[in-house]
Amino acid sequence: MPSLSDAPPRYSQRFVFISLIGVVLFALSISFLYVIETAREKQIEQALGTVASKAQLVALAHDQWLEESRNLLATVTVALEQLPDLERDCMALLANLAEATRGVDTLLLARANGDLVCAPQPVMRHINLGDREYFKRALATGDYVVGEYIIGRVSGEPVLPVARPLRGSDGSIQYLVIVGRQLAWVESTLARQRYSAATTLMLIDSKGSVLARAPALAEAPEPALLQHISQRRQGVLEASDSSGTPRYYGFTTLGAQVSDAYVVVGVPAEEVLGPVRGFVIGNLLLFAVAAGLIFVVLWFGLGYWVLRPLRRLLATMTEVRRGDLTCRVGVAEGTVEMVRIAQSFDDMLAELQQADARLRRQSDIDGLLGIANRRAFDETLAQEWARAVRDVSVTSLLMIDVDYFKNYNDSYGHQAGDRCLKQIADAIAAAVKRPGDLVARYGGEEFGVLLPGTDAAGADEVARAIQNEVAQRAIPHAASSVSDRITVSIGISTVTPTPGLRQESLVHAADRALYRAKQGGRNRCVHDAGEGAQD
Repeated sequence: MPSLSDAPPRYSQRFVFISLIGVVLFALSISFLYVIETAREKQIEQALGTVASKAQLVALAHDQWLEESRNLLATVTVALEQLPDLERDCMALLANLAEATRGVDTLLLARANGDLVCAPQPVMRHINLGDREYFKRALATGDYVVGEYIIGRVSGEPVLPVARPLRGSDGSIQYLVIVGRQLAWVESTLARQRYSAATTLMLIDSKGSVLARAPALAEAPEPALLQHISQRRQGVLEASDSSGTPRYYGFTTLGAQVSDAYVVVGVPAEEVLGPVRGFVIGNLLLFAVAAGLIFVVLWFGLGYWVLRPLRRLLATMTEVRRGDLTCRVGVAEGTVEMVRIAQSFDDMLAELQQADARLRRQSDIDGLLGIANRRAFDETLAQEWARAVRDVSVTSLLMIDVDYFKNYNDSYGHQAGDRCLKQIADAIAAAVKRPGDLVARYGGEEFGVLLPGTDAAGADEVARAIQNEVAQRAIPHAASSVSDRITVSIGISTVTPTPGLRQESLVHAADRALYRAKQGGRNRCVHDAGEGAQD
């Protein structure tokens, strides 16, 4: 059954980090878009407020004209009262005042019955104004009045009349002084306000009819929109004009004194929203650049501080799985957590390496005798044989067998036999002095002593020293045919390895020599290759 570690990972580290960065950028995007949308709505509100304020400025200019007209009427009334013959001399006075006064298109004097008395220019026909609504209201109230936009009977043009009574010495109303303003002021106001060329200015009445417009050929909004405007006092509406161009229309009444007429300022939607759109696009581009920088910083930052240490950790784990406990992560950079993880892992590897070394040593040692076992002997022989081939150096091997050890076990028991082997192993180890030499249990009661760099004479010297050490132990052996003490037979082989020669040849030669030693009476050392036995 496959383990969980064999299952392929569902997500890579890079995918996880990209996802995390995406979540961060998504959250930032939502926050940024909310801020941008709030700012956009505020800017649109400000832009629409500007459109409305343009209409209010026009209305304010109109109110100022009405106030000036009121003052003008007071001045004209006083001047007329000073004339010796009012009806005879009024024309010259009105002509001078009309020429000197800005914004006045009509200046009239009419009797209380409505008959026109004089104007700045001669009037060649009889004109009566008594049926005009403003005229009647002025007579009824005896005060200053502002009329509605009407078609003037003197000028024949749309005009806004403003009238004031002129009383006689008995206090009765004798005349009305009338000031009129033609709708041409709409175009002059548009030019004076320095609006864009695409801005339109219109004057509509309470029924939604267009009284005047500037420019003269400006497209008007749909009649339904004009009707809607005429039903409200002020505001801003979005609609398309008759040509289909989207516009924002700011509108307001012409002040408290002219409540039945409205000024409408139309501004193209692009002109209103263009700056807003530019603001939004500019900030989106700025955010894109910032988001890109954040992504790059997070990407390389996470890659350097997290992914790179993780990769080194994973690479180290792979080497450990292959059996290399000497490798280390060695991460000195990265987040504090990653450095701690790497250090902990390295500490764990060090402990594992020490434990592995202990296990290896234990696995190479014979548990009973405390010397190297057959496995360690074979590995060491292979290493020393390869070194001898490389260095062209001599190598010797002693194969040692305890004489009549089976008889010893049968006579003294296996436990005594184990103690005997332990004493012999100690004796052999005591006789072998060099650190590079190896004493090992080859099998049963056989021992092997590997002597790298030792010639035949040196091997013979070591063999005699082993026999002496064993003899000094004086281990009783009543079942032996050669002595009443434990003795050993030793086969000696000495070879200078060559590339074509196998290491087994050294063992086989020592085995042959040991066989000859045992055949020759035991308790002796015998060299291979015909070298004689030595007692």
